[in-house]
Amino acid sequence: MAGLRWFASVAMQLLMILCLVRRSSSQCRFGAVLVNGVNGSTCLCDQGNYGDAAACLPCPKGTYKSEVGTARCRDCPLFSDSEKASISPNNCSCITGYTKISGECFRCLAPDNCAKIVSTREKIGVCGNCSLYFQYNDSGLHVDVGAADYQETLGGEKFCYCTYLDLSNRYLAKLGPSVFSKMRFLERLDLFGNYLASISATAFSNLPYLKQLYLQGNKMRYLPPGLFNNLTSLEGVYLDQNSLIVLEPDVFSGLDNLKTIYLESNNLEEISSSQFQNLGQLQTLEISYNYMVNCLDLPNVTVFQTGCSSP
Repeated sequence: MAGLRWFASVAMQLLMILCLVRRSSSQCRFGAVLVNGVNGSTCLCDQGNYGDAAACLPCPKGTYKSEVGTARCRDCPLFSDSEKASISPNNCSCITGYTKISGECFRCLAPDNCAKIVSTREKIGVCGNCSLYFQYNDSGLHVDVGAADYQETLGGEKFCYCTYLDLSNRYLAKLGPSVFSKMRFLERLDLFGNYLASISATAFSNLPYLKQLYLQGNKMRYLPPGLFNNLTSLEGVYLDQNSLIVLEPDVFSGLDNLKTIYLESNNLEEISSSQFQNLGQLQTLEISYNYMVNCLDLPNVTVFQTGCSSP
């Protein structure tokens, strides 16, 4: 009786093994997936793998494949690399010495790989996507990359592609001509909380991608004519808590993407609605706590204004 039970147990195990073998033979090979179609199921190479159902191989380094099927692996964008079997261009990272901007890899003009350089000195300013630090002295702004003991003015040729530069609360008193001219990929520039009383009319030249400009909390009484010329991508400008007395009639001319203007807590006595009527994207205008008498008439703009009376 015991012998029969043993034989039955062995037979059951053999049957289970046979079922597993048959089942595995009907499944797809490594790197492929079973896809249901009109004419039944078929095996196709999975994402990150190429070839046919008979032999699916992982995409080599520097390539990727997002689709399921017989498509080939695609090369990563120029100056980028990826691990084997990558499934998306997002898996492609810039190689050493390059930084990603809007999905493309650009050469970082600082020595070595600017994204890895660490400053050994006081962090005076921060280049957001490149981790560079700055010093300010009587001769102007300088970049300090520390490890290479290298300095160059912000307007110099050797500078990385920063998109965000923070120079707030740094005791800056003036900005010279074209000081940011080699930083053309800037999207945000923070200069608030300084002592800026003098800004060159060309200080912000060659910044076609700048979207946000923070100048609040400084000492400016006037804005030089043409200060915002060519800032065609500008969406927000913050000039509150300065000492502005007057605005030039065309100070915001040509800023077709401007959505937000802050001018509160200045010494402005007169502003005309006509200065803002050609700003088709303008949504918010903050002009509270000035010395203006007449309220502005801008039907499509949210205007914050105190101490005024309607004409």
